[in-house]
Amino acid sequence: MERAYVAAVTERESEKGTPYWRAVLVQDGRRTVAYVWEPGVAKALVAGQEMLVELKTNGSRFPKLVKAEPLTAAAPDLSQRDRLICRQVALKAAVELAEPGTSPDQVLATAEAFYAWLVNA
Repeated sequence: MERAYVAAVTERESEKGTPYWRAVLVQDGRRTVAYVWEPGVAKALVAGQEMLVELKTNGSRFPKLVKAEPLTAAAPDLSQRDRLICRQVALKAAVELAEPGTSPDQVLATAEAFYAWLVNA
């Protein structure tokens, strides 16, 4: 499954009267048009959101979108540098909020809670 931004989803009808959906996806700055034939997959698509999608081409120039799932909020793509910055911000906030006499373990526990909130928000 790949990450893709769903720019638009429109319902259409084939020549035989079968409903299908046209999805405009943006992946790595490239615009892709994919077609959905399963109503369940079409219902899962949300225009204006980034999602996990699975495309199949089967030798055709028209990609078929066969699976779509929302991204989990708990899995952001942060670089190692960004994670370090988040840890530093969380520790600084925990130290500033700590009452005099607070144990270092309590400050670190608070910092870990702040860090988890930062990277999972």
